[in-house]
Amino acid sequence: TDNDDPLDGFVLTCCLLAVALRTGRNTTPLLEMTTDCLRDHPLKENRKLLVVFKRRGGKSHVVSLRSPEEIETITTVLPDVVTIIEQVIAKTEGIRKRVNGEQRQNVWIYPSARRKDYGAITSLNDLTICQNIKRLIDKYNLQDADGSPIQINVSRLRATFINRLWKLSGNDPIITAKLGGHTLKVSNDHYLQSTPEMQRDHKFMGD
Repeated sequence: TDNDDPLDGFVLTCCLLAVALRTGRNTTPLLEMTTDCLRDHPLKENRKLLVVFKRRGGKSHVVSLRSPEEIETITTVLPDVVTIIEQVIAKTEGIRKRVNGEQRQNVWIYPSARRKDYGAITSLNDLTICQNIKRLIDKYNLQDADGSPIQINVSRLRATFINRLWKLSGNDPIITAKLGGHTLKVSNDHYLQSTPEMQRDHKFMGD
């Protein structure tokens, strides 16, 4: 937006979905993104590193930038993702002065529009994301290929991202799993889908 009004939950949800689609991150790490999540790329001037925290055993795990396993939670992001995150942080700067502690560091904060706590500073969560996604689908009449309302969630966007990696890697499951930040078994069981070319080759061999 071009004005100085704080972003609302609907706009922030759209921004979060855009970041999810372009990075393939899970919901919880995205929701817990902090205002220092962007770091300079050590090799590429036109790239940034997106640092998120992966929960393990119910605790946030802070990953060192020097760790050889950092690819699980540190992602190289393109300028469009950087612009979205920087704009969100800039647009929410004014209301950060009204909160303290961890909430001040959260990227996705906004003034509540609910009657019972109108104006109170809150942040996106699973419930508000679902509500705003429904609003997005209804507002723009987003439809699936069969004409039914399209199903959108972060998990589905992550699956789309993983399958794009799968295709770009030349259908290499090891590379795909590593870039996706999970094990080969998780990749095979939950994300990877056979391409039309693979289905055609399988049919050819069967024939």
